[in-house]
Amino acid sequence: MIEPVEFLLWVPDQPKFVATMAALTLPDGRHIARLPDPGEPAGVDIYFIEGVECSEIGPVIKSPPVLDDDGNVVEPAEMVGGYHVNMRAYGWLADLLTAGMPTEGDVFARTRILDLLGAMEWQPSAVGEPPGYVGTSGIKIFDPDEIDHRYREWWS
Repeated sequence: MIEPVEFLLWVPDQPKFVATMAALTLPDGRHIARLPDPGEPAGVDIYFIEGVECSEIGPVIKSPPVLDDDGNVVEPAEMVGGYHVNMRAYGWLADLLTAGMPTEGDVFARTRILDLLGAMEWQPSAVGEPPGYVGTSGIKIFDPDEIDHRYREWWS
């Protein structure tokens, strides 16, 4: 079985992430996610299909706060603007993304992820997030190797 394919997202805000993911389709026309149906548990904003895992992180700290000897904040933490999400494809979707692709290079060289996402343009860092590809939704996808200090990682 193919190893999961991880990619990271920077999104302007959480509602934009949910709306964009719910609208995203695979080549066979299936949506990768859906919004909750009435009567489903509260607190869940989106459900992903089998083959997709998502870890919504939210805001991340660019530099920690500076504290004095008593623990009082002298300088607040500096945040990277926007909303951050770790995603990965596993099983059949990882196979689809990697079949016939090179095994070396960044996530864009090793997979067909950009083919699934449509028109994307390379963009350098704008608010402290890594460089990556941005689509018309404003969501940026970037390679996990661009992150020196991971905020959250997968267990398996």
